[in-house]
Amino acid sequence: MTDRLKWERDGSGGLRAEFEGGHATISLDVATGRRRWFVKVGKAMGSDVAANTQHASDRANEVLPRLKVMAAQIQAEEERRAAILAKIDQVTTEADPDVGSIFSIAAADKENLAWMMDQVRPRTRTPGLNKLIDALSRELYKFRTGKR
Repeated sequence: MTDRLKWERDGSGGLRAEFEGGHATISLDVATGRRRWFVKVGKAMGSDVAANTQHASDRANEVLPRLKVMAAQIQAEEERRAAILAKIDQVTTEADPDVGSIFSIAAADKENLAWMMDQVRPRTRTPGLNKLIDALSRELYKFRTGKR
């Protein structure tokens, strides 16, 4: 394997590896006498204990590719939601927006609609925001009644 973590001593008896977008550690789990490994890539994390340092290193290296994929998925979801929030901000300033076309409400899923509703509820009411809340409520009602 050429993409293995490059471990360095951390000064406290453990190991640390830095890489683009994250880091990994191996330390002694005092309670069990085993080695605890931890890997963080962006907002994705993984950890466990292993019998010894080599096994901890192997496990950390094994999960690293999956965590990189998870981190990319988390980042993509955050970017998607940030775009939705930007559209919500746009709607709150317009007096009579076409919220159905702005948010593609007809194609939205229930989880998306509920998340959007949670984002708009605490905002200051404007004509555009009231229209968005009404549109979201109608779509969520369709899910509740099975008409969607």
